[in-house]
Amino acid sequence: MPVRVRVDRSRDHMIGLESARYPRASAYLASLPAGMQSFPECTSRTDVVRIILDEFPQLLAEGVSPSLKKTLVDGVRGQDQFPDAWNVLLRLMLRDVCFTDDISFFGWHLTASARVFATPLNRVLMHVLSPSPVSYTHLTLPTNREV
Repeated sequence: MPVRVRVDRSRDHMIGLESARYPRASAYLASLPAGMQSFPECTSRTDVVRIILDEFPQLLAEGVSPSLKKTLVDGVRGQDQFPDAWNVLLRLMLRDVCFTDDISFFGWHLTASARVFATPLNRVLMHVLSPSPVSYTHLTLPTNREV
């Protein structure tokens, strides 16, 4: 069932996104309490987002203010981690512009994530941080109940 997103163009100039082109992303950005500066303590890796920018150059081609585009591109290209709010925003922008339904978007995302996890460093990290060692660590560490 298609998702219906209300398009409110009255705030486009404040959030830097054209809401008709990016309805989900615009709604998300408008809902953040401090816009792009919301939740700076929550970060995520930029690996998949780099793939997004490389594979979908049309994503930021139109409907994005120059300042927002610069912020996102510089944030992705300049570091290994960046605010998770930006990560969510770029993924919603991708869904809005490049995919006609959630299933195709999630399929692409699964493939992109698998490519990231297949790199030598991430393969080692995923082996070390697999659910078994993490679960074991959780079972051996004291909890609040034990303190």
